[in-house]
Amino acid sequence: MRLLVTGGTGFVGTPLCKLLDAHELLVLSPSAGSHPLPAHARGVSADLANPASWREAVTAFQPEATIHLAWSGLPDYSLATCTSNYEATLALYETLRAIECRRVVVAGSCWEYGSLTGLVSEASQPDNVGQFAAFKTALRIAGERCFADSEFVWARFFFVYGAQQRSQSLIPATYRALLAGESPTIKTPDAINDFIHVDDVARGLEQLATKVGVRGTFNLGSGQPTAVRTVVNLVAHALGKADVYEPTTSPGNGCWADVTRVRQAIGWEPQLTLAQGIARTVQAWQTQSSGGRA
Repeated sequence: MRLLVTGGTGFVGTPLCKLLDAHELLVLSPSAGSHPLPAHARGVSADLANPASWREAVTAFQPEATIHLAWSGLPDYSLATCTSNYEATLALYETLRAIECRRVVVAGSCWEYGSLTGLVSEASQPDNVGQFAAFKTALRIAGERCFADSEFVWARFFFVYGAQQRSQSLIPATYRALLAGESPTIKTPDAINDFIHVDDVARGLEQLATKVGVRGTFNLGSGQPTAVRTVVNLVAHALGKADVYEPTTSPGNGCWADVTRVRQAIGWEPQLTLAQGIARTVQAWQTQSSGGRA
């Protein structure tokens, strides 16, 4: 299959492209020219906000399926950044529709549920949605209309973690603090999140993009609620250190994914427990450090 991947050199895109080794890939990314790609992939250095930098290559490639991950500027969630990404995605939609790409998978976010707490399904009605999530929701609706006669998939990521995630995120920040013999600065240790390893998310995307007949919105999460304090303790365990926090019987608010729909559609479920995923992540950082990387 000819597959187009935007953001293929990013946090989720890098492991995803490695999984897609049975397919011919075209990867769009500003860093495609300098980032190593798998042998089955061809990179195009492109700014999605500038269609002239990629439209000709995509049209010539004629992708049979597309996985759209790119969202530039993170962690800037300002109106200007959201607007730029919104317009860039609409331009991509326009091109894919013109060349009759039959399957389009787009990365959504659990932030689309707003302030809902507890178990959330794809049918849950959002509450108090923020600016970034509002733009994502608008793109989902636009995609459903634009590709009504094709297979349009909206993949809602929950809290994805792994060795290449942004350094300010909970797990890498905790790792650095504990490694330095310091206590991590955690503002809401009782908050609940759904943590999912990037390799499991990549597997889900691969299956959603390559299985015929799949369409609609799907949660990609662990399906398990976990307090932040538990995550911190698991990072400590992976480093051979004692618990930072005492367990709690009164966790705070947060939401987690109902993964029934994606399990029924493609048979996907996470392969890594949170403890296994954090151990894998810490091991990757330690390997990098031993190779001379910070």
